[in-house]
Amino acid sequence: MNQNTADQESTLSQSRDKTPGFWERTLFKQLKKIDTGCLTVKLGSQTHQLGTPSKNNISADIEVHNNAFFRKTCLGGSLGVADSYADGDWDTKDLVAVFRLFLQN
Repeated sequence: MNQNTADQESTLSQSRDKTPGFWERTLFKQLKKIDTGCLTVKLGSQTHQLGTPSKNNISADIEVHNNAFFRKTCLGGSLGVADSYADGDWDTKDLVAVFRLFLQN
């Protein structure tokens, strides 16, 4: 499989009809453990809110553009998240808030 084909397969569709893959399920299982703050993850037309929003805690939003985000994050931890961001797999309006939320949890 060439790189273009792999990129096309891993890019999120707007409909999100497919069942979540192994890496996506694994990451969400960990993200559900957020006990300080709130993370909102947008995947195509779906939005997932993890943690509890409050005025006293950090809230962060990310939008995932490529399924490679899940694998890179699960296998690489904080460096995987940063690498995935640099590759354009996801983005956010407040990168500092995302990493502060991850560090707190």
